[in-house]
Parts: sequence; structure tokens; C-alpha cells
Amino acid sequence: MLELYVPRYGVDAAELETAHGASSGKYTSGIGIQQFACLGDDEDPSSMALTVVQQLMARHSVPWGGVGRLTVGTESLTDRSKSIKSTLMRLFEDHGAYHDLEGTDCYNACYGGTAALLSSVDWVQSAVWDGRWAVSVCTDLADPPEHFSFLAGVACVAMLVGPDAPVQVERERASCMLDRWDFWKPVGWKSMDPLVDGEMSKDVYMQALRSCHTKLKAALGVTNICL
Repeated sequence: MLELYVPRYGVDAAELETAHGASSGKYTSGIGIQQFACLGDDEDPSSMALTVVQQLMARHSVPWGGVGRLTVGTESLTDRSKSIKSTLMRLFEDHGAYHDLEGTDCYNACYGGTAALLSSVDWVQSAVWDGRWAVSVCTDLADPPEHFSFLAGVACVAMLVGPDAPVQVERERASCMLDRWDFWKPVGWKSMDPLVDGEMSKDVYMQALRSCHTKLKAALGVTNICL
């Protein structure tokens, strides 16, 4: 089961092409974007996470005491000494649930959400699983520099992880982790905008994709999967 939250503010992608002086179709047919979402001054990644977890638990009648692991994937921490997961524990306390929930934040651009989901799956499949649900939350605010404004956006999703799920996560995996300087946010920088090398970023993405493709074919013992 899955819940998605998108803020109430948004801009049509075609209108933003015109406002930015971009070529017609660059954002829409080129990247496949229909609308850019943005936060108001009364929301942040933590508040979105609170909203989406509340929706997940209420709409699917999940008992608050029935969750044993809670993980968050983000690159938009609101407090570097406190995880967003800690903030989410307020909901469980307010609903009278005990505080025995494993997990914390996976802080990393893009891959943080994947890592949070995989850690939940691993917990459910492990010997320490106690029969309760795992919840994975992905929450982020993309605030790029002006010349990469087409990468802006914001959203939050919460996923309920357990056995016999309608969407299965296969056992075979492939990962590629590299230390590159195509995208970074140095501590003490004058703004929260990332520093981006667009051409390098595309090259690194394709390198990682090819590496995972090769490793996954080997794991599956197949040769006819093409990029």
C-alpha cells in the first residue's frame, strides 16, 4: 500500500517553458513533466512526511502499534541533529503507540528513498522480523540553481511493507556507488542550491545504469535484456 502527498501549489510545465524562455516542449515532451509542485511557507519535508504517514495509517486502517520499523529517505533534512523519523514518532506517541520502532533517516540525494525501502524489505525478510509492518517514507524538496530550474519539485510518498504484498520486490539486485563531483551541497555554502555539472551528471548516470545492467544480467543468468 502506498500514499502520495503533493503540495497544493503548482505551476503548469508549458507555462513555465514560456516564462523561462525555454524551447517549446523542453519540459513537457522532452522531460515528460506536466506540472511543477512547490511548497508554501507553512510546509517543509518534515511536515509532508507527517501528513503522508497520517494518511497511510488512516486510509488503510493500520494500527499504530502494528508498525515495527520506520525509515525515511531524504536529502532535505530540517535538523542535522535530529532525523525526520524522530519527528514522525510524534504521531505514534499521540496515538498511544509504544516507541519500539527501528529505523532512521537515509540521507542521500535520490538513492536515499531507495535505500529506505530496501532496508524495510530486508527487515521484513530477516530473522529479527517480529510480524509487524515496516513503513518507508520518501520526502524531498528540490531547490535547484536558476539555470537548472526545470529540476524543481517537491513531493512525499509513504509505503507500507510486509509479507504477501501485491507488489513484490525481487531478490536479485545490482548497485553502483561512485564518488563523483557532478552534484553536491557543501556545508557552509551561501545557499541550499546544489552545485551541478550537468554533462558529468548524465555521464555518471549512464555509467551507473550500465554497471547495474551488467551485474543484474549476470545475477539472473540471462543475456537478452537490453538497455
